[in-house]
Amino acid sequence: GKGGQWKEVLKVFKAMEEDNVALNAITYNALISACKTGGLWEDALRVFEDMKDDNIVPNTITYNTLISVCKKGKRWTEALKVFE
Repeated sequence: GKGGQWKEVLKVFKAMEEDNVALNAITYNALISACKTGGLWEDALRVFEDMKDDNIVPNTITYNTLISVCKKGKRWTEALKVFE
């Protein structure tokens, strides 16, 4: 069911990285969203940093999802740091 789909997203992302597939904002946003579903706020923030390191420009969806994942994890300070 839907409950475990976020794990599949993480697996696909890992395989894409291993195959040197070019990632874009949509790919990163999907991964951040999967982290949100899994309650993995630390991983979501790490993915966000990777996104910036790969020179992928975050968009409104990126920021909305990050704020949401931080809210879900009650990580208010981290949510504010997203905008630094």
